[in-house]
Amino acid sequence: MMDFGRALRSRLQTVIGLALLLLTLAACNGPGQGPTTEVVAQAVQAQAQQAETTLWQKLGDRTTAAPTLQVKAVTVKRTRTLTLLGQRAYEVSGTYRLKLRYPSRRVTQTRVPFQVVLQPSATPAQWQVLTAIAAPDGSQTWHRQVLSSPEVSQDSVSKN
Repeated sequence: MMDFGRALRSRLQTVIGLALLLLTLAACNGPGQGPTTEVVAQAVQAQAQQAETTLWQKLGDRTTAAPTLQVKAVTVKRTRTLTLLGQRAYEVSGTYRLKLRYPSRRVTQTRVPFQVVLQPSATPAQWQVLTAIAAPDGSQTWHRQVLSSPEVSQDSVSKN
């Protein structure tokens, strides 16, 4: 009878330990703990789209349609916590695969490096991308772009 009590107590301690571990791990991924890989992928997509639009406008080619752009396989290599504008922000860097579709051809670039700065928005579960803008006097200001709800599939992002 005594062995049954010890075995029961041992199993109960194991279950409680695992439950505490799971709660701790869940808290690490909760709000205020940094952006999810889906949010990072969405920010990278927005950044790549903006860069492509700016480049296309500078080229001035009005006879050819701008390429469609697709960001895939976003891999986070590093996340660093910062304080910007008096609030917590995250500088995230890594790589992604870029697919460009032109009317007559397709181009794929692999291991394209990225670096984005993300900050939680005032609206719950919403993030904003911060872009540094250098002023002529040498000071720095930040442009904010609010991201909509993540619509990136789980299989297109990974975290290292």
